Amino acid sequence: MESLKEYLLSVIVVSAFCALINSLLVQNGASQRILKLISGIVIMIAVLRPLISFEIYDIYTYIESFCADASVRVQQGEKSFNEASAAIIKEKTQAYILDKAMSLDADIAVDVVLDTNAPYVPVSVYLRGSVSPYAKKQLSDYIAEKLAIGKEAQIWIG
Repeated sequence: MESLKEYLLSVIVVSAFCALINSLLVQNGASQRILKLISGIVIMIAVLRPLISFEIYDIYTYIESFCADASVRVQQGEKSFNEASAAIIKEKTQAYILDKAMSLDADIAVDVVLDTNAPYVPVSVYLRGSVSPYAKKQLSDYIAEKLAIGKEAQIWIG
């Protein structure tokens, strides 16, 4: 962005300078036409300077930085997607267990632990609350069967 400002400023300064010279050195005839021609050439050079100083290396550098930036953005997007997916899976799994617990008249709190690698699957569950032995067994069997969280990975607190 800074280089664009410098470019525009240089074109404006050169144009203003040429206009000033043309207005101060008002002459008639051939000398006025030559002065306007020279001024036009100087302004054209100022406008076309980026094309004159253009190098293939600049394109390569731009594309390389663009690709690196795109790669970073893709990684950020994947990370955001994975975090959102994990949060949804955890929330839905906890709601699923709580729904079954409510059907057994069990008042519990549930915290599901997911695998740290995608795909995020529940690997263990912490259950807190006072539950009758019957409801505890039913809920434990249900979690093992429906969610594939083994009884050894079901941690009951309270």
